[in-house]
Amino acid sequence: MDAPKSASPAALLWRLTWMLFGPLMLFLSTIMVFRARGSFPNGPDLLYLAILGVMLLARYLDFRGGDPLTATGEPATPGHLRRYLLVAGFLGVALWGGLHLLAAR
Repeated sequence: MDAPKSASPAALLWRLTWMLFGPLMLFLSTIMVFRARGSFPNGPDLLYLAILGVMLLARYLDFRGGDPLTATGEPATPGHLRRYLLVAGFLGVALWGGLHLLAAR
């Protein structure tokens, strides 16, 4: 019987960042972007885009860190990484743009 592999502290941090802390912070910054209605780009915009970038980077670093897993605990493939980066990046930027359209009304 194989012993379960334990993730390094760095891998655990990256995994928690792209799966838990990043989405939570992105949600909170979404509210800030919607309420800002100021000049573009402003602080909330930069914060939102920085958090989105950190989430994408964290997923990449988690994948490159050795024992990559999906959110469900299955072994991750390069296809999983590509799909996450494309979908999360596209949806994140689309949401950001949509927030500005809504806030302009």
